[in-house]
Amino acid sequence: MILTMGPVEERLIYAFTRRVNTDAMIQKSPAPERFIPTPQMAANAQKGLTLRARFGRGGTEVGVRRARQLIAREELDLSDVKSMYSYFARHAVDKQARRRVWGDEANPSAGYIAWLLWGGDEGQAWAARMRAGPAHP
Repeated sequence: MILTMGPVEERLIYAFTRRVNTDAMIQKSPAPERFIPTPQMAANAQKGLTLRARFGRGGTEVGVRRARQLIAREELDLSDVKSMYSYFARHAVDKQARRRVWGDEANPSAGYIAWLLWGGDEGQAWAARMRAGPAHP
């Protein structure tokens, strides 16, 4: 039986026999990207929670959880960014609602409140930038 070794195994054996630092020889996977919400996104999310409590409408429990993440400025991972991007893509049409005026804080629409829970217009722009990657700041 003949055993074959690849370049990684060969380098490790060399390092072991020469007492070389093996960490520098092994290519590590890059850490997953992390994303930190902006202060304006946090402010929008807080405003959304306040309006939701005051008017008793707007957003789902998922939106409320997202708002709490944004307010705490928790690091988000790429799946969160994609979820936010998808939310904004699906709900941009809510801005066209006719029953209530978008942005009217005296009588806000449920869609407007929900939009704020996800970070508002700043959250939409941020999610699009982050999803595009580092080459698209």
